[in-house]
Amino acid sequence: MSKDPTTAVAFHTRLSTELTNPGDDQTIIMSDVLTNAGGAYDSSTGYFTCPESGVYVFFVTTLAFPNKHIETMLLKNGHRIGMLISGNSDTWGPSSNMVIVTAQKGDHVWVKVNDHYHDTGTVLHQGFTTFSGFLLH
Repeated sequence: MSKDPTTAVAFHTRLSTELTNPGDDQTIIMSDVLTNAGGAYDSSTGYFTCPESGVYVFFVTTLAFPNKHIETMLLKNGHRIGMLISGNSDTWGPSSNMVIVTAQKGDHVWVKVNDHYHDTGTVLHQGFTTFSGFLLH
């Protein structure tokens, strides 16, 4: 819960189109915003900016297409706080991670491709690749 019960901080986003030919270290911008209470998620950059200091919970889910592989990272101010490996099988390759982290007001949290660890072509499914979070306390 937020320190001020009248001010909620929570967001839930997903890819609006399939991720095709990702670049090395590319930020994965989830531009389909389903919830953005508090307005801290920027769908043009893919960054969540912590509006206040506290403990936050973040979730990332990815779904790789069959026979595709991608590694993604959850970053806070450029430092890895979570990692996912999806795919590389002949069926859909899901992956998810939840992170609980202390953050300061103004900290940035986002999802990106891990270096060069990805295939080419259509890699991530838009409807099932999500980035969400909320202020716990």
